[in-house]
Amino acid sequence: MVLALKRCRFSDRCSCLSVMLTWLLIMSWCTWHPENVSVAQEPDQPEKASILITDSELASAMKEPNLRILDARSQHEYAKGHLAGAMRVDVNDWKTLATADGGLRDSKGWSAKVGRLGITRHLQVVVYGDRLSDTARIWWLLKYVGVKNAAIFDGGWRRWVKQGRPAEKSVPKVAATAFKPKFQLDRLEEIDSLKESLRVGNVQVVDARSTDEFTGKDVRDERGGHIPGAAHLEWKGLLAQDEISLVRDHSPLRIFREAKDPVVSSVGDP
Repeated sequence: MVLALKRCRFSDRCSCLSVMLTWLLIMSWCTWHPENVSVAQEPDQPEKASILITDSELASAMKEPNLRILDARSQHEYAKGHLAGAMRVDVNDWKTLATADGGLRDSKGWSAKVGRLGITRHLQVVVYGDRLSDTARIWWLLKYVGVKNAAIFDGGWRRWVKQGRPAEKSVPKVAATAFKPKFQLDRLEEIDSLKESLRVGNVQVVDARSTDEFTGKDVRDERGGHIPGAAHLEWKGLLAQDEISLVRDHSPLRIFREAKDPVVSSVGDP
């Protein structure tokens, strides 16, 4: 039985957006311990299971030297105000590289994009934004290229503002690093291997798109519908009523609890 997504399908039109929201929900009961931030982790040490961080936890860890905060919003929104010390990450730029032919194995490309943000594989990294899909996309890519301790700020920018917490407009000066990607290929499921797994029947696909996309009523690709045998769990159904944080109700996870095979999440671009 698989309790978490073991791979993420990534083809021409599928990308690592909030496909990982499903995985985030599964792991959302894991506690993020800000006291761990002050101690740098060696690159090859085991990663923590922590996925989400609350506003109070993040606020208490803001001044820790081994913490890097990434803002996944637009340049316009970032310039109006952001969390102290946050570096802006260009979501579209990262998406372009990820969806290019061979992009998810482009060591030079990811070294440049991640390294310019001053990130090393042993830093604690927290990502936030105003769209959970963008935030999850960056989080997934960080994990994929080998950043072991990355987390998502649950509630993002809107939660931070709603709580009346401070923001700033200055852009931090961060020294670039010689980041060396270590691709986590077990997080990625590509089309050819997925077809073979479906042929032999040893995989469970979970489709995280809308109901209309799943049934074929809303056609956004060359064909409508879904992969044969796929279960359906729309990613928006994992959001709380405030639409900025993840639900704490684990009942949707029955799809994963009941799965007898590795689980692959399938989505389309936002």
